[in-house]
Amino acid sequence: MSRESHPIRDRTRALASEGAVLVPPPIRDRTRALASEGAVFVPPQSRDRTRALASEGAVLVPPLSRDREGAVLVPPLSRDREGAALVSPLSRDLSLDRTRALASTRALASTRALASTRALASKGAVRVHHPSRDRTRALASEGAVLVALALVLANLLVYGQLVHSQFLAFDDNLYVTDNAIVKAGLTWKGVVFAFTSVSYFYWHPLTWLSHMLDAQLFGGAAGFHHLTSVAIHVLNSLLVFAVFRWSTGAFWRSAVLAALFALHPQHVESVAWIAERKDVLSAFFWLCATAAYLWYTERRSGSRYALLVAAFLMALMAKPMALTLPLVLLLMDYWPLQRFRPGEHGRLVLGRLILEKLPLAALSLGSAVVTYVGQRNMGALRTLAAVPFTVKISNALLNYVKYLRDFLWPQGLAILYPLDRSTPVWQGWAAGLLLAAISVAVLRARKRHPYLVAGWLWWLVVLLPTIGLVSVGGVSRADRFMYLPSLGLLTCVVWGAADWLQEWPRRFPRVGHKLTATVAATLAGLAIALCGLCSYRQTGYWRDTVTVFQRADAVTRNNMVAYYTLGNEYNNQRRIPEAIRQYRRALQVDPRYPEALYGLGFSLEQLGQPSEAAALFSAAVEAKPGYALAWLHLGRALMQTGHREEGEKALAKAAQLK
Repeated sequence: MSRESHPIRDRTRALASEGAVLVPPPIRDRTRALASEGAVFVPPQSRDRTRALASEGAVLVPPLSRDREGAVLVPPLSRDREGAALVSPLSRDLSLDRTRALASTRALASTRALASTRALASKGAVRVHHPSRDRTRALASEGAVLVALALVLANLLVYGQLVHSQFLAFDDNLYVTDNAIVKAGLTWKGVVFAFTSVSYFYWHPLTWLSHMLDAQLFGGAAGFHHLTSVAIHVLNSLLVFAVFRWSTGAFWRSAVLAALFALHPQHVESVAWIAERKDVLSAFFWLCATAAYLWYTERRSGSRYALLVAAFLMALMAKPMALTLPLVLLLMDYWPLQRFRPGEHGRLVLGRLILEKLPLAALSLGSAVVTYVGQRNMGALRTLAAVPFTVKISNALLNYVKYLRDFLWPQGLAILYPLDRSTPVWQGWAAGLLLAAISVAVLRARKRHPYLVAGWLWWLVVLLPTIGLVSVGGVSRADRFMYLPSLGLLTCVVWGAADWLQEWPRRFPRVGHKLTATVAATLAGLAIALCGLCSYRQTGYWRDTVTVFQRADAVTRNNMVAYYTLGNEYNNQRRIPEAIRQYRRALQVDPRYPEALYGLGFSLEQLGQPSEAAALFSAAVEAKPGYALAWLHLGRALMQTGHREEGEKALAKAAQLK
């Protein structure tokens, strides 16, 4: 009796004769179930292509699902219950980019199979669970929880010491301790102030409201104000892990990147300085906006885009440095989302992506205008006008290189870096040539390593508004400005190191994947540990005003703001001789520094030297005619020295200015 022909069996034999890769039993069972409903399945890649990839060290696993662009998602592998040796998550992660690139080139199921699957789902068919897939999802979920717990613990170990730190007598007094509106807590008057005040260079109502909430809950307990900033930083670390894992699919790379972000010493200033709450708060909403954008790209809709706009607006309301987000989203369209690929229709796609960002760009423009007004009110634009154009450009290029140096070797960090106008201009142009050379190298590697382009441009673009073209308060640069830009450099480092290690088994046949994974884990752990130790030490310098500015004095030169602030703090502690010494150091850098002139005069006045004090107060009001406090003490000193008429005029001037 002849056997009846079976369409699936005949097709399978035909495919086998053509060299098709036969799917494993779990998928074959599911295939037969779907085939009974009329689905036609196309075999995976040809045997020749599979063997070629295997020879290059690619990890080949059965495709189980698709991502939103139609690429096959490869599940992380592990050991089964019997201890069968499977590919470890780390080694799989090292070759994930290559595997996904292969999977995206071919569809595994035909349109008819997809339609059949949807039809089954619409009929309420029972979904067949795949043991490998279910176990993979469980392990991924457990791994994510463990990574999150590790990030929280690491942050607390490094920044928990801030509970014993004090408010600084530098900006913290303006934001909290000497600000009556903030100290009153959350009041209607405070809310109005937050949304209508353009003060301290920025319009940042959400930052004001966060300080008011802390005052409402904790009063003047500085430790709890610090813990609020630490909590926001912890959330930011978790969001970095979630966003990069979501967008790239690389679990371990995203975990390492998030850990380095959490513990990098350049971020200590943003976390440990209460006045810089705006950094961590703005970054929180920035990352929320990025997550909203990823959600929007999966299925474009008005509600999802509205969520993106709302999160971005809140980021701007915490600190306007977030205004570069639309450009960063375009970079993410290039990598890792791959929504734009140069080709025949590349310009049309790019145009659509740019139009998609225009509402966000309009918000950025509005924030830039408001920030311009705030800086003009604080005198920053006068500082900018006093610096020659060539010096500004040279300083900006040199700052890029200094930020890069401190990122790679974070030693000698300080709360303030003074603008050194004596720096030769040629150093800035040399820095520009170095940046150009790196940019050219990155662009040449864009086909094999597109993350280098995205990460490098992320860093350049996000840092641009604070690179030093506008010098705020005489400050050349600040570590806090690297809080968000560092994500670009971290992407280059983490993905670049992973790809470099991925090449080891191919270049060195004796080096297996297991050894490569061990080396990768060791290097990642060492980098994270070193960053944690450096950050723990750096956080200790933020204990109080004297400690943090003594550190700035030790690692910088000609830092007149640091000298002046130390002088003020010594004055408050009745350490008059030490205060006088610091004021004189500040005046050696700038003899017409009005605040230092006033501080030195005040110290001499405390020592019973009104004549010398009067001369210093007079010099202070000459350098800064609107200095009401200097006019007041000038009047008192003149009255004490018998110059009654001049003293009365000075007191009247002080009353007029107040």
